[in-house]
Amino acid sequence: MSLAGLCNEDHGLAELLTSHEVAEQVEIEVKYAGYIARQLAEIERFKKMEARRLPAGLDYEAIKSLSREAREKLSRIRPTSLGQASRISGIRAADLSALMIHLAKLSASNRD
Repeated sequence: MSLAGLCNEDHGLAELLTSHEVAEQVEIEVKYAGYIARQLAEIERFKKMEARRLPAGLDYEAIKSLSREAREKLSRIRPTSLGQASRISGIRAADLSALMIHLAKLSASNRD
């Protein structure tokens, strides 16, 4: 919806937006609200990945659902978090998913 459409529905809003600069800023914020919300969600997801620690002795070779390249690079580089692993060249989203599933299984077996 455009700013003009909002003002047509709410005459009080139209009166508040007499300044061209204010009206322009509001229109920009309305237009980009969806993009900003997606970026904020992406930032939260990134923070969670950074906070998810990888065990120091994790045997990447035992995780067969990882690609061969991912197993080799993770074994060589030994990232300390999922976020760090995600920034390694050649590590794909599927590899990160496999790693998260493996970590969840490890965590569940440690609780038992």
